[in-house]
Amino acid sequence: MRARRSVLGSLLATLASFPLLAQGSLPPKHVFGPDTTSTGVFTGAGTPLGLACTPSVPLMECSGFLASDVDGTALDVTVRIPADPAPHPLVVNLHGYGGSKHSDSAWDEKLLSRGYAVLRYSARGFGKSWGQVNLADLNVELRDLRSMIAQAIEDPQMGPRLNPDAVAVLGASYGGGQSWLAALQPQFATPAGKTVRVRTIVPIVPWTDLVGALRPNGDLADSIDPPGSYKLSYLEGLFAGGSRRDSERPYPNYPDYLLAWNAYILGTEPNNLPPVGTQIVDGIAGYRSIWWQEQFFRTVKDNAKAGLPQLPVFELQGFTDDLFPLPEALRMYGALKRLDPAYPIAEYLGDIGHPRAANKQGEVDYALDRVFEWLDFHLKGAGTASYDVLAAVTRPASVSFDAADVPRRSTISRQDPRPSTSPATQFSRSTRQTWVGFFRIHSCSPGASSSNPFVPRRHRTSSPATWPRTSFPRRRSPPMPVLPPAPSSSPDSQWSRFTQARAHTVSSSTSVSMT
Repeated sequence: MRARRSVLGSLLATLASFPLLAQGSLPPKHVFGPDTTSTGVFTGAGTPLGLACTPSVPLMECSGFLASDVDGTALDVTVRIPADPAPHPLVVNLHGYGGSKHSDSAWDEKLLSRGYAVLRYSARGFGKSWGQVNLADLNVELRDLRSMIAQAIEDPQMGPRLNPDAVAVLGASYGGGQSWLAALQPQFATPAGKTVRVRTIVPIVPWTDLVGALRPNGDLADSIDPPGSYKLSYLEGLFAGGSRRDSERPYPNYPDYLLAWNAYILGTEPNNLPPVGTQIVDGIAGYRSIWWQEQFFRTVKDNAKAGLPQLPVFELQGFTDDLFPLPEALRMYGALKRLDPAYPIAEYLGDIGHPRAANKQGEVDYALDRVFEWLDFHLKGAGTASYDVLAAVTRPASVSFDAADVPRRSTISRQDPRPSTSPATQFSRSTRQTWVGFFRIHSCSPGASSSNPFVPRRHRTSSPATWPRTSFPRRRSPPMPVLPPAPSSSPDSQWSRFTQARAHTVSSSTSVSMT
């Protein structure tokens, strides 16, 4: 027990030593250029719209296509509603990158059993949804989100069974990034004038600064300048894994600008030079990352001054997640607590998320139980709310998860009374080996991603040896600007450019992991 207390205490002391938390940093001022998106093409014109519903015993399930009010793109939607007396709180569950509304989820059935209605849809460009991927753009995918919620609320069959005043948005990875961006507009009106209120968001292993996650430069507050180095194996694994080949959707699900961005990243040193380097940074930071949304932080500050309620946030992040690591959570935690020390944010930090996280079933179940308790309080007023930080000790793969390894603290701060010396200098040899997995980069153990509930099943493998592999061309210097290809209305010409880019960038060398 004494060794365990030493481990837990040192874990919390180490969290408190993060410079970002000590400073409570806010994003620096930055003026972004115009957004880059692709809308109004491959919208699925002629697709039958509307949801067909099954009887309400044991539950009502409505599926079909709904047209987004962004550009009429037909999105594949399913809403499931319990048979219990209505109206029901609505939980929107957003899938990961390259996934769909059918992506495995460990929590859908549990949500239904607890009396929640669940809305799932395939993001544009993924699954059976039409349109092209815009990487969780706040002017495209986030408008899609509000459109899908509004249409479900106004549907004559479903609407009376849903509570528009009790909505939550949660999602993992790609869905987690969108969950954070949903905080920009937590209250909105449907076309018929009904008010929808998002009561809480639950981002699960998300990004908060996509530039900082994909091109880290060591500065947790300002990832833009100077440019960092891209995580190319991850980046190309995501790029390849997200490309859709579907005979029923015979067009490229990536728009021309994403192909140009990817080619530029592979063909140059990291830079912010115009036109394309600037366009990438403006697009990814300015319109796809909550960290750079000045209006969000202004609203938080104004609410704190006026004594108005804030949007509750429960974020789950992985110590051992190499794609969206711990700083993705800590930067937002520190900033929100600086603006409002009483901000209602809770954190679960553990061995979860993208590879090399183990995602032990016991820990996944434990974390999801905390999510359910959170939703019960904020959507139904049941139970109690705990705005604490839970930080689980990372144990070897052979050691089962133990809830006793999850200390609970009310906050993380530099005033933590525990010693702030390095944990490695305090631990015994056996304990240090356990701790070192928190800090060092090591390869995934076989099967570590095979049961990852945060990764679509088609991207899971039983062994790292079977993961996709990519190699990258030698980088050139100085940077060589690459202009985006001219728009084309021909699916064949777009597909040709897509396959040429894939042939140039994807072969076999370095193992990658996808979400």
